[in-house]
Amino acid sequence: HVERRKAQGLDPLPGEEAQDLAVESLRYLFRVLFLLYAEVSPELGVVPSGDPDYESGYSLDRLRELTLKPLASSAQDGTHLYESLHLLFGLVERGHSPVEPVGEDDARAGLTFEALRSDLFKPNRTARIDETGLGNAAVQKMLQNLLLTKEKRGRNRGFISYAALGINQLGAVYESLMSYTGSLV
Repeated sequence: HVERRKAQGLDPLPGEEAQDLAVESLRYLFRVLFLLYAEVSPELGVVPSGDPDYESGYSLDRLRELTLKPLASSAQDGTHLYESLHLLFGLVERGHSPVEPVGEDDARAGLTFEALRSDLFKPNRTARIDETGLGNAAVQKMLQNLLLTKEKRGRNRGFISYAALGINQLGAVYESLMSYTGSLV
């Protein structure tokens, strides 16, 4: 984040904002973790899991394959992955109602997202991150850590399933994440 601010010609964050940035970063991480859980828990109704349009266009699951591919050096500072997540976070927070078809041949219906209106997804809760965005390399690294098993000698990394994660475990992870402190280096 510090390097992105500098590259964009923004003033450095004051040292006293280090903890705020750390909390925003952890909140951002937890948003992704929560959505991984929501995607395997359709009964929550947070995202339209199972809908082919959601799966191919918006889901975190579609990003799994991207975590395995090396980024071209020209793409590392790009923001495609960040923008994809930002769009999904907005749909979860604000909701989205499909457009009613105008006629018989109009297939504009689209996906439905019920507005979550949660403190976790409020845009102002990650304002410092959203000011600069996140580079593809940083988001890819985060996704690798959340989606793939640890590297082991002689074994390929596998994908982690969040189907067995319980809501109490998710809450415990959130509480432990929010206890971290940060500093600007």
